[in-house]
Amino acid sequence: MDGQSLFVLLIQKDGADPHAVRRALGQPAAAPTQLQCVDSLHTALARIGGGGVDVVVLDLSLREEGSNDGLSGFLQLRKAAPQAAVVVLYDARDEGLALRAMRDGAAASALKQSSGDDLALAIRSVVERMCKPTDARASTAPRRTGAAIAFLGAKGGVGTTTVALNVAAALARHRPVMLVEMRPAFGTLQPYLAPRDPIGNLSHLMKGESAEISAAQAAACLWPCKKVPGLSVLFGPQRAEECGELAAGRVQELIQVLTGLADFVVLDLPASLSGANRAAVQAASRVVLVMEREPFCVQSAKRMTGALEAWEGTPQPIEIMVVNRALLSCPMPLAEVETQLGFPPLAVVPPAPEICLAAQRGHVPLVAFQPDSLVAESLNALAEKCASFRLTVPMVA
Repeated sequence: MDGQSLFVLLIQKDGADPHAVRRALGQPAAAPTQLQCVDSLHTALARIGGGGVDVVVLDLSLREEGSNDGLSGFLQLRKAAPQAAVVVLYDARDEGLALRAMRDGAAASALKQSSGDDLALAIRSVVERMCKPTDARASTAPRRTGAAIAFLGAKGGVGTTTVALNVAAALARHRPVMLVEMRPAFGTLQPYLAPRDPIGNLSHLMKGESAEISAAQAAACLWPCKKVPGLSVLFGPQRAEECGELAAGRVQELIQVLTGLADFVVLDLPASLSGANRAAVQAASRVVLVMEREPFCVQSAKRMTGALEAWEGTPQPIEIMVVNRALLSCPMPLAEVETQLGFPPLAVVPPAPEICLAAQRGHVPLVAFQPDSLVAESLNALAEKCASFRLTVPMVA
């Protein structure tokens, strides 16, 4: 990009209608754009060799003659234009190729059979990010220095994801927040929030072959929650082939990138002492353990706290919040919980199973679904406590 205009190269079959791409580029942007259409990879590579290409839009159905790998053309383009953002367009039958392209560095993907608005949105979002000087090399503005808040369960099934979602939603009312489902197995936030057209998930960043995770790649996988402006979500894996252990180094790299894009990054971690969790905890500014008021969970929380505190670089102290997912017949008294743990809990969230279920059916965080409820007030108070260590520190834009 030369500072005056942005050049977009569209590669698709001869005779295909470039209307959606032209319409996307016709929207107001931070810089004027130019569009050139070519109908072969050979011609595209020659044009890229001439320099000045900022965004490449590639139709994955366009295959090299004699090639059995539908991704070979994309990989050639990435090698020829490593600084350019590549958007891939795919047919329904090529969804697997699009996922591979996202893992290997595509900035966005769009289904050709989807509505023209969806296609235009995917392309326009990349163009707008290219127009904004978010890279340190393109801007003299100070880098945002956000804080990561890690939530993990004392054991599985205590509602850690629900807590993380609602704390993130509460914080997002006042500042940019990213919620990351940092899990090696299937995430539940995507079915909960029911996005119409998610553009990527954690696996696309964790399993990519690129040496580094760029801010553009991370931003391309974030889903903006329209019902909670200011909140963006990075969903966990959704398919069996996307699941797998997370590399600790990759986890820390991703958190570092995301804290450069938002004021708060809320991490939803599994109940585990894995290497990936250790990396996430050590990269966080605050760690909150979620537990229920029953003896087994209290003992598990005590053991987990000791294990986490033993990790070098873990933010101290580990804080504990108590959730009441249902009305227990004999809940452990809070005084006894405090005695067992040796310190008071950070917060206590009252039981509200009906409201939680209604919010889930509405695909909205509880704090936005019924903000005047007692449980929402408790979660909002928790969010304020989690943010308190940052409120006295000036936010860097």
